[in-house]
Amino acid sequence: MGALQAARAGRIAEAEVVVREAVARAPQAAAPRHALALVLQLQGSLQEAHDELAQAVEADPTDRAARTLLGRLLYDLERDTEARAVLEPLVEADPSDRVTAWQLLTVLMRIADVDAVLALCEPWLLEQPDEPYVLACRAWAIEMQGRVDEAAAIYRSLIERGERACDSWHRLARLHEPLDAEAIARLAEDTDLDDGQRSVASFALGEAHKKDGRYDEAFAAFAQGNALMGIHHDREQHRVLRSEEHT
Repeated sequence: MGALQAARAGRIAEAEVVVREAVARAPQAAAPRHALALVLQLQGSLQEAHDELAQAVEADPTDRAARTLLGRLLYDLERDTEARAVLEPLVEADPSDRVTAWQLLTVLMRIADVDAVLALCEPWLLEQPDEPYVLACRAWAIEMQGRVDEAAAIYRSLIERGERACDSWHRLARLHEPLDAEAIARLAEDTDLDDGQRSVASFALGEAHKKDGRYDEAFAAFAQGNALMGIHHDREQHRVLRSEEHT
């Protein structure tokens, strides 16, 4: 639809008018409601987008793209059990659909279903052994199983490749593995990364400084991580960190 092109070009209000008119003309048709859901998603109106898309899926249950988007919207609405119920049958029916499998994996990671994460990752990695996100998810899952050395090796391999380095350093910090504060600091200050990645790197940097007994630097790194997330950081953690010098 031209309406979607308008929406992607930033003319969202124009697109919404067009697709709402299309829905009014054919209220039982799936395609106009699917298009309206996409426009509403671009606007950030997730609940309304979900409601429209649910009707589109009801009208045409064979539309995989609509069902995948419905799963994504449910995930964004933090309705993970429902998202899984929508996405899992799609992946079982067509394991080669990596878009849907990727979305299912994000759901499984958030609900921390270790066995399901491994069941999805391991055959995927047989076909795409270097896929960074899937490798990181597998590392997390085997870490949760207590296979810490294997997980740490995967995290370090991702760092060496420059893939998901912020997350990997953070996971290594949580495992109390040796850390390279200088390398992490470069990531924390890299403005080419988004704030989420830099925030994770800042937290890893805080752990690195804390491990070295540099509590003022640790506090500053933790504060930067919270600032990048838009969270106010008070001095209480600094007091706790400093008290550890004397324990």
